[in-house]
Amino acid sequence: MIKLRFRKKTLVILLSILVLLGLFKGMLHFINSPVEGTVAVQRSTNPVVNTGNNDFVSLGNKYFTLLYPNFLTFDLPEHKTTSNLSYDYLTSRDSANNVLTSLEIYVKPLPHGGVTLDEDYKKYQSEPKLYKFSRKYHTGELVDVATRNSGSIERNALWVHGDYLLVVKLKSSEKDDMDTNLATILNSVQWQKN
Repeated sequence: MIKLRFRKKTLVILLSILVLLGLFKGMLHFINSPVEGTVAVQRSTNPVVNTGNNDFVSLGNKYFTLLYPNFLTFDLPEHKTTSNLSYDYLTSRDSANNVLTSLEIYVKPLPHGGVTLDEDYKKYQSEPKLYKFSRKYHTGELVDVATRNSGSIERNALWVHGDYLLVVKLKSSEKDDMDTNLATILNSVQWQKN
């Protein structure tokens, strides 16, 4: 009779420990997982024109503020996913409604293990004949820039900042001012304290 009680107590204790370990593991997974779902980001509906340079307009949210070319207007999202923490898609169009220039800007959680595990980074890295990588410093932080070698004119910047990855994709049918516009956008980035 005593052995039976001891076994029941032991079994209850072991089951309790297993349940607690499972809860602990689940909490660790939840804490270390990127945020998923729809995230509302407040943005001013009337961006303020930067008086120092009338060719650019201010865009800001809870993650960053930056300047973008004033000939672009907000458009319907092109590739928005639920894992993006913020997302903006801007375009300029011709009279036939064809996109002439597009600017896609989003912030997402940096993958555990760094930028090389990010899907955007892997895409550009996996096509070395199509994209040329360069690294540049902007406001004291290193930014990877993937420039398309042929076909459409495109510049893609991947900026690691703490636990975040800022992706800026600038595409155009004309090369005019692409490098200048991207440099102005990146040089104007000011990260918000979260």
